[in-house]
This record gives sequence, C-alpha cells and structure tokens, in this order.
Amino acid sequence: MKKVLVFVAKTTGFECLKWLLTTHPNDQYTFFVSAPDKTLIINYLTENGHGHHDLEHIKPEDITEGQHYDWLINIWSPYIFRKTLLERVENSVNLHPSYLPYGRGRDPVVWAIQDNVPAGATLHKITEGIDEGPIYAQIKIDHEFPISGGELYNKVEQACIDVFCENWNTLRNGNFTLTQQGRADLPTRKRNDLITDRTLYLNCEHAKDVINKIRSHDFSENGYTALLKDKEKTYSVTLNIQEIIDKEAN
Repeated sequence: MKKVLVFVAKTTGFECLKWLLTTHPNDQYTFFVSAPDKTLIINYLTENGHGHHDLEHIKPEDITEGQHYDWLINIWSPYIFRKTLLERVENSVNLHPSYLPYGRGRDPVVWAIQDNVPAGATLHKITEGIDEGPIYAQIKIDHEFPISGGELYNKVEQACIDVFCENWNTLRNGNFTLTQQGRADLPTRKRNDLITDRTLYLNCEHAKDVINKIRSHDFSENGYTALLKDKEKTYSVTLNIQEIIDKEAN
C-alpha cells in the first residue's frame, strides 16, 4: 500500500482520478481539489467514500506537516509546489499537457501552434522550477496546418489521460528511469501571455503570423476565439479553412 498525495482539477484530471481509484483502491490517499470542475470531482470522491481538501480554503503545507508520503501526483491542478511540500514526498509526478521541454507553463496548446513545435503530454518529476523536472514518459503529437487550437487540445487531452494510465503502474512500483529535459529556448508562459496574445490589431502583423494566431485561439465551440480590435469596436475572429480540390486536375 502506498501513501499518496493527489492534487486534481479539470475533467482530464477527473478521468485520471477515476482510473487511479479503480486500479489502486487500497492505497492511502490525501486529495486536494481545485477548480475547474471542482464540484464534479468532489461529488465523485464523496460518492466513493473519500474525503478531500479544497485548495481554495486550505494550505497543503498545513495539512501535510509532520507527514511523509510515497508519492505526490499532480493531475492538472494549477498548484505551484514549493520546497517545503516536496521534501515530504519520496517521489513526485506531474501530468503536463505539452511535449516538454516545449510548452512550459500555461496554455501550451496555443504556443505549440504559434512556436511551430510538437504538442503532446508529459509525465515529469516535480521540481521548484515550473515544468522543468526530469521526464518519466511522453507522448508526442505532431500537428499540421490548418488544425485549430480546439482540435489540437482534444488530442492533447486524450494523450494526457493515456500517458498517465499507461505509466502509473510502472512508476508506482519504482520501475522507472528519468531523462533530463533538453533546452527549448522558449519562454515559460503565464496566463497573462495568453490574454495579451489573443488580441489582434489591424496592419501590424504578417499574414502567416495572423493566421496562426487566429487558429491557435480557436476554441469556438466553447465561446473562446481570437479578438480583432478596430478603433472602438471588437470582433470575434475564427477561420474556416478548407482545401479546394481541382476536379479537372484530378
């Protein structure tokens, strides 16, 4: 039996959580839950007889003081881990929705398109440096024009679930090797970078850059798109890109 800290958020983390509890129901868990999809996760834990701590109201360092854990698992929680907590765990793993070292920080699907680098999912050791820890396992997703941000996100989300479910048993049993990350020569993004990048201004960028910006922010099924500002007006911008087939040429 393992003693495990679990930080979980969002539907992707929820899917991994369900697999975790189904596969290893007898491990000793301490759950920390945060938004988004917090209510969904809390209801599931309650229905299955598990308690939880709400990160909005408590500090994990207070709850874990004087304790030691075999594993710390972070499945899509935005919590930033500090040395105080990391010293209380033997091993740790973070599920990150990018093909590290590309896409460190927030919103890596958007930046994968704009930086023209691979997308994917990575399991890595948690360190104080954001998304900088050595790698346990990865899934790489190549993407080509004209895939939208929303389409690529769906692929990355499934890859995250797959890479966790396919590798946790091995990690849990201590049968793993760690690979140091290379250098991506790209910045670690913050949420403010996404907000700033979302807005387009007329007559200021080349056509290819504009197209890549628009499609990387195209999550129109969720009401999120790039924005175009012209004087006092703001427009929502999406692209409808379709290949034209020359029937005569065929």
